[in-house]
Amino acid sequence: MSHRSLSRRLFLRLSALAGGTALIAACAPQVVKETVLVEKEVEKIVKETVVVEGEVTEKEVVKEVVVTATPPPKAALQAVTLDWWNPPLSEAAINKAVEIMDQPQIKFQVVNFADYLNKLKVAFAAGSGPDMFRMNVPSGKFWMAKGIHLSLQPWIDGNPEYSKAVESFVPATLTSYSLRNELMGIPIGAETSLGYFNRDWFDKEGITPPDEQDWTWDTQLETMKKLTKGEGADQVYGTMVNAHTQSGLQEFIYATGGRIISDDGLNAACGSPEMIEGMKWAVDLVQEHKVSPEATAWTQSSGFNYWSAWWNWKIAYVATGEWGWWILRDQQLADKKFKIGFVEPPKHPTTGLRGAQNHTICMAIYSKTRYPQEAGALLMPFLTKEVQELIPPEFLPARTDAQDGFYKGEGAEEIRPVIEATQEYSVPYPATSLDEATVGLFWQAAQQMLAGTLPVEEGCQQVEKEINDTLQRAAAGM
Repeated sequence: MSHRSLSRRLFLRLSALAGGTALIAACAPQVVKETVLVEKEVEKIVKETVVVEGEVTEKEVVKEVVVTATPPPKAALQAVTLDWWNPPLSEAAINKAVEIMDQPQIKFQVVNFADYLNKLKVAFAAGSGPDMFRMNVPSGKFWMAKGIHLSLQPWIDGNPEYSKAVESFVPATLTSYSLRNELMGIPIGAETSLGYFNRDWFDKEGITPPDEQDWTWDTQLETMKKLTKGEGADQVYGTMVNAHTQSGLQEFIYATGGRIISDDGLNAACGSPEMIEGMKWAVDLVQEHKVSPEATAWTQSSGFNYWSAWWNWKIAYVATGEWGWWILRDQQLADKKFKIGFVEPPKHPTTGLRGAQNHTICMAIYSKTRYPQEAGALLMPFLTKEVQELIPPEFLPARTDAQDGFYKGEGAEEIRPVIEATQEYSVPYPATSLDEATVGLFWQAAQQMLAGTLPVEEGCQQVEKEINDTLQRAAAGM
């Protein structure tokens, strides 16, 4: 197995060492460094060996837990029965994976739990988890760092077909389940956010629809102002800004370059100027321009939720995931049906960026399984197009060339190019390797900011501190 990347901490240590030796390079004996990977059951250790004038010294640097396994020849695979918890897969997809695996001696039993994640946590804590399991973001980052996931990289590096296959996946789905450039789970779905609008409403008002405009923050605001009318029970809005980053805020906080959690997953980033700018714009849509209701208060007083307001012509534009397509389309009221339009998120007027978020689930192997090679033989075919295209239609497959089956019914031709575009720049769902519940702190603060009860700059900086304090306690084992 090859060493693929250095941790930031190790890189700094090696850089410091290199800087020190450079000062005496002219008079010092030759220094030879050799990096050796030593595999253990639950951790990866890097040993740096330095030879100076015949003396050998070693120092060990313990890094994040990554458990690996080297795939054996097919003949070495045992006759076993694997435990497989809650696979979000169709029978057809599983059967195709078994066919590709071509190892009839490997059996499996599927177990589905209602309270799945809690049962999984209890099993992991007891060291008795299933051989294979489903994982979700944001929990995945946390459990990967804990060494729960077995690295799939040896199978990928050892098989040209698998190495090629990962190139066809939505980039954000791979990022969500990677640790130090090693893939720790096979992404199944690729939930991607985009904009939906009531095309008939735009036509009725004689307003240019979003997909025929240069759709920016400014043009979106001007358009939403034209659509927002009425009072009381007759009040209608151009849009509804939701506090969640899959159904509203993503359009603004990511278009500035802002992040809730830093890309390395170790710190909160929601107090940055970029994040504050994005939140300020979103809050102004609600509080200053009033083109969006304050979602929580309005839904409580009006009886409309995010979806029913859309079906009843109360909001003209929503930003949500691709999974919203069927909900928004197929559950329309019989006497109020309308044609739906689709558009990429609005561009930031300065950065030119659009804000979209990706969420995904994966299938993974437990690092303490007694049968890692057999589990790998069964799981790895899920990288292939043949299996991904048989994933249930409620999931948009993570593999881009396997998505044809998702695009069925009215609007399929219109929504597809929009989703394909947003998949290229969508930001992974915010997650941290230190604590799996911290993102919820941001959403709670965002609700208060959108309601006008918490100033934006204060709120962003306050929740950044709260998250970082939580992460520090988690890092200290408290």
